[in-house]
Amino acid sequence: MSKRPKRNCVFCDGQAGSREHALPYWLAKAMERENEPVLPAILNSNLGWKTQGDYRATGNLITKRVCGDCNGGWMCELESSVKNIIGDWVNPGRENLDKESLAVDKDQLAILNRWLIKTAICLSHVAPRGESEKMPIEAPAWSFNNHVPPSCLVYAAWIKEPAFMMKVARGFRIFNGGKFFENQIHRHSFDFSIQLNHLAIRIVNAPDADWMVMTCRNSQGNLCTPRFWSHGIQPPEIKNDIVVFDGFEHFTKVCTVTTSPTPSIHPDEAEKASRSLQSIIP
Repeated sequence: MSKRPKRNCVFCDGQAGSREHALPYWLAKAMERENEPVLPAILNSNLGWKTQGDYRATGNLITKRVCGDCNGGWMCELESSVKNIIGDWVNPGRENLDKESLAVDKDQLAILNRWLIKTAICLSHVAPRGESEKMPIEAPAWSFNNHVPPSCLVYAAWIKEPAFMMKVARGFRIFNGGKFFENQIHRHSFDFSIQLNHLAIRIVNAPDADWMVMTCRNSQGNLCTPRFWSHGIQPPEIKNDIVVFDGFEHFTKVCTVTTSPTPSIHPDEAEKASRSLQSIIP
């Protein structure tokens, strides 16, 4: 029987094989969801999101695509730093997080950016591959070298119903040529959203596009807008920075990109078009 070829660490040239919790175990435990079953799914451009594979415990989402040096070195240090930032935010008994509570300084944002990319890469290796790689080929170097592109935009919000959910995809929601597209892939693009009990965080890289904020309303008809963070680009201008959302899907769709420097659509029309699009997507 032939032996499987040795694989290099996804982050460096070291030999892979070290067991790494793609969703950090401290995080699963802090959420009190380490034994909760999750079912992987892939994004098919024709069929949408489809489940695939068997249920796995949230605390047992493990990949062996990293080496011991990375796992016990910079990745371990990064987890400790992130725990100090979001550890209290993911507690199931934590009360509502408002705009001020979700504020981070420049150093904390740099840590979160690096951690989000690292986590997205690791989670992409425990989820079904689907039609294409879920993260750009350059992404591991961004996290390994601590050099996150300034084109990345991060935002956060409070979700009313606690849950663990995630989405890793190369494409993102885009307004192009007068039409909306749910999943369009551009150079260096990626889209990673994760819900950790009530806390939701999203990091998107769309270097060849501009941002526009879609109007989002919750089930009571109230406006809901995430808390935007950015270390390199000007985040979308918003008037009402309200961070409470009814659900994860609303949160992941509120920010859209456009390939036009100046969107040729009025915000009210954009909202109508967005609602119309959502009504026909299964």
